[in-house]
Amino acid sequence: MNAKKKLIDASIDKVNSAAMSQAVAIYTRTGTYPPINLPTASTVGAQALQYALNKVGDPYVWGAAGADAFDCSGLVVWAYGQLGISLPHYTGDLWNSGIHISQNELEPGDLVFFYADISHVGIYIGNGLMVDAPSAGQDVQVQPIFDAYVGAVRIA
Repeated sequence: MNAKKKLIDASIDKVNSAAMSQAVAIYTRTGTYPPINLPTASTVGAQALQYALNKVGDPYVWGAAGADAFDCSGLVVWAYGQLGISLPHYTGDLWNSGIHISQNELEPGDLVFFYADISHVGIYIGNGLMVDAPSAGQDVQVQPIFDAYVGAVRIA
């Protein structure tokens, strides 16, 4: 059974990688990412990620946590809240709400944090991409993880 699961997981990883490669190629050509559809959502994080991806294009509003406007931590709180998981609406508290993982352990749905003061959070998609509510004047969007990365947390 475990061997079959490993084969299935490897196939899913291959599909996910191909989809992300196509998304990056489209971004390089057009400057925007296409809608991203994940083929599976077997983990809590991947399920929350799917909810967050459905909010791409919604406006950033400081302090907002859905359902039609978000700040960075509000998007995380709302997405996980759709699964019945209550998280605090503050990046510093989110930083302490799960298991810290290294960058090479990132999986879809993990929370990625930025800046020394841990003032920004996004939800990891894969292949160096995340979905986040960046800042005032910018909508919820998919973008590459940026240089100010400081760590990641997995919500279990």
